[in-house]
Amino acid sequence: IKAGKRHCSTGMFLFDLANSVSGASLKDVFTKVVNGISEYIGPDRCIAFQMTPEGKAIPLATGYADGLDLSEKKVRPNVHTIRAAFQKKRAVILNDLPQEPGDRYALGSAAVMPLLDSTGKLVALFYLDTFATNRQHFLESDLEFLKLLADKVKSKFG
Repeated sequence: IKAGKRHCSTGMFLFDLANSVSGASLKDVFTKVVNGISEYIGPDRCIAFQMTPEGKAIPLATGYADGLDLSEKKVRPNVHTIRAAFQKKRAVILNDLPQEPGDRYALGSAAVMPLLDSTGKLVALFYLDTFATNRQHFLESDLEFLKLLADKVKSKFG
């Protein structure tokens, strides 16, 4: 999405991630994934969620663009994007998002990569967004990178 953010070696990052998944905790793996997404794609925010058996999303790792900290602003992830990815069971992008009622900040674009186990059950998801003031959109190539990441992390879920 942001020119100049694609300076890391994608192949090396994926290789390193694949080698570190088996012995690492889920939180460590998700933190590594969030850092890789931040480096390669460059969203304003990235959140890795683990799904509970009851269907609740628990954030395990969050990353923000340089100089951006939304932890005090309580900006909610875009539920429409998450719902679309969950229903379609595939990665989705929604650009030019309308501001949600009650939110103080408008999101510009959101992307979600669901992570399904071998039975097709949703076990985790990676959520990315940008803010309307940045006027940045996610691209299909960003989804391809997210799919590669999901393939490497699937082994943690059997």
